[in-house]
Amino acid sequence: MNVALIGTGYWGRNLARNFSELGALYCVCDHNIESARTVADRYGVPILSPEQLFQDQSISAVAIATPAVTHFDLARRSLDANKHVFVEKPMTLDLNHAKDLCRLAALKQKKLMVGHLLQYHPIFIKLKRLAHEGKLGQIQYLYSNRLDCGKIYPKKDVLWNLAPHDLSMMLSLMQATPTKISATSSCNLRDGIPDFATLHMNFPNKAKAHLFVSWLNPFKEHKLTVIGSQGMAVFDDTQAEWNKKLALYSHRVELSPDSIVTEKNPPQFIEVEQSEPLKNECKHFIDCIEHNQTPITNGEEALKVIEILIQARSVITQ
Repeated sequence: MNVALIGTGYWGRNLARNFSELGALYCVCDHNIESARTVADRYGVPILSPEQLFQDQSISAVAIATPAVTHFDLARRSLDANKHVFVEKPMTLDLNHAKDLCRLAALKQKKLMVGHLLQYHPIFIKLKRLAHEGKLGQIQYLYSNRLDCGKIYPKKDVLWNLAPHDLSMMLSLMQATPTKISATSSCNLRDGIPDFATLHMNFPNKAKAHLFVSWLNPFKEHKLTVIGSQGMAVFDDTQAEWNKKLALYSHRVELSPDSIVTEKNPPQFIEVEQSEPLKNECKHFIDCIEHNQTPITNGEEALKVIEILIQARSVITQ
């Protein structure tokens, strides 16, 4: 398996390391030659131009870690060149472009996979299994906080940059499409570019969800909470200890005509075998190509996330 990496910035270097460790990194490509040279020298691979890698028939797949505005063109050209494609989130910024990529991938019979990383996190995989096995009962409410005071990208809004992760997880848990969407945002640093955003969704069977994203928060918090009729679960990725990242709560609520009694119980921390989510994601991409499997986060899954983001932006209030 020969994978060409386009984009050797902060996240591209993480992809380069993992594809190299998997024995799949074939070459790198970046308009910033110094950045490309640093990565190429580290992993002992050549630097190719886009034209060279698209024409190189020994390249099986292309991984794209460039600014989102370039995703559509690079993914389209890769598919046209009969390469499988891994593209970081969001797949595109335009709904029609996303649909075009899905159609082209199907036409070319190539894999199109999107970097919704947390779907490959062992903790989320375990949480999803517990939920789908009915350990929590019927999901009634779920919410996520993805907050930080970290790197702020000059031209990115926080909803498009941070929300895809949580939307992907929520859709995977619910296995349904929202019936209603509303959103709010606040633009404090730059006019028209949100720094805070909340998104609210109604699902079938009366389930609801909301997510809160911000990169102007005094502390870092990456937490997903699932409330079910039989139990509650929290995936807290900011916990330093791996064995405390997934907690189950068996709180009970007793209803009577005259009172509501709540019984609280201590959390049960679930043991999950530790592994690197990004390594799992990169390996899944390779496995899907080699064994002709459909990626968990394929183009169609990413299309649903983009549809929600676009709808949220259309109804957002500030």
